[in-house]
Amino acid sequence: MSDILIVDDNSDNLRLLADLLITQGYKIRAVRDGISAISTINKKIPDLILLDIMMPEPDGYEVCRQIKNIEKYKDIPIIFITALTENMNKAQAFQSGGIDYITKPIQTDEVLTCINTHLELHMFKTMNNRQKSKKYNKVNLPEYKRKEYAKKLEHYMDTEEPFLDEDLSIPLVAKSLTIPQHHLSMTINIEFKRNFYSYINAHRIKYAEEILQDSMEKNESILMIAYRSGFKSKSSFNQAFKLINGMTPTEFRKSTFI
Repeated sequence: MSDILIVDDNSDNLRLLADLLITQGYKIRAVRDGISAISTINKKIPDLILLDIMMPEPDGYEVCRQIKNIEKYKDIPIIFITALTENMNKAQAFQSGGIDYITKPIQTDEVLTCINTHLELHMFKTMNNRQKSKKYNKVNLPEYKRKEYAKKLEHYMDTEEPFLDEDLSIPLVAKSLTIPQHHLSMTINIEFKRNFYSYINAHRIKYAEEILQDSMEKNESILMIAYRSGFKSKSSFNQAFKLINGMTPTEFRKSTFI
């Protein structure tokens, strides 16, 4: 269970984010200012931090800098929270040590995708550090084993099961395939050159393409295709589809049946 620290001076935002993430199985700690954040981190290092930018002194930028200047905390992924109406300085955000940002009002899909992606990347980075320190060695997962796991994973993705669960995660897939989680993550990163969530999204889009190209499915709505492909909303489906294909699902379908 990943441990996430939320730092926001707005109690409503804190409650909204905390409730959302708790329902996803995360362990949540929440504080309302930068000083409390540092104190909380000193007690136990979180796996990820959600940090509001516009707080009373110190603001989010400064809190991020302070955290990153402490050696044992410098690798904690920090995602900024900013309102769409705020004039966010992206250069300052990344220079201070942030790795990404989410916008308010909170969009569930955006938040969960962002958090899951960076937790996954952080886990992989941690494994790489273990490899370098010889606490974890690639010998533990030789190439032939990675190829075996990759084949097993691809076979799994050819079934409908992965598309029935919109909250598909590494623990769930690893359990289904009886593959250690860190081995599954390493296999996806090395064999497919992707992180877990981009790999899953690519397969979901491929599955959606097959439905869109099926003449028997011409009357199926885009919303239903989104749900059948494992997406939580039509908007997230449209965005992911366009990112890969350069066109929306509707445009793709029209080009298929011209």
